[in-house]
Amino acid sequence: KGGLSIEDKKAIVSTWKLVEQDLKGHGLKLFNNIFTAAPIAKRLFSFTKDDGTLDQIGLTTHAVGVMKTVGFAVGNLDNLGPVVTALQKLGKLHAKYQVKAPHFALVGGALLKTLEDGLGQLWTPEVKASWVKLWETVVAVMKPKLLEGIKELKEEEKKKVENAKVAE
Repeated sequence: KGGLSIEDKKAIVSTWKLVEQDLKGHGLKLFNNIFTAAPIAKRLFSFTKDDGTLDQIGLTTHAVGVMKTVGFAVGNLDNLGPVVTALQKLGKLHAKYQVKAPHFALVGGALLKTLEDGLGQLWTPEVKASWVKLWETVVAVMKPKLLEGIKELKEEEKKKVENAKVAE
């Protein structure tokens, strides 16, 4: 597969410049796309109220934060060290929120749809291919740390159960 080519990077950076002009709007569209594709996903987020409605301030804050993270990755395509470190931390952190490996496909599809809708005619097969490569890279970095985090949480839970049995 290889990494991102110079052409990929140019396509990603140039299209992101348009998207980042409205991080809030595109971030909200991203989450709308996630929740349209999988309404049950709302339960994974702290901004979902008990009645299933969304706290708009919490949603907006999270949506903008996600888009800023994408922007950080796009802005560092030639210096991936800090991006890898940040994505690894995010991968592990998301284990605590019951995120599972299959959720990457859901979010990736929602991101691509958000970009396609936002870019219109600028969303060419070449641009899409570049963004798909970037998302595959994100998943390749985050997924192992997510799985590691899930395993650690299961081990911690197992220890708690064992300790509770000993305490009885």
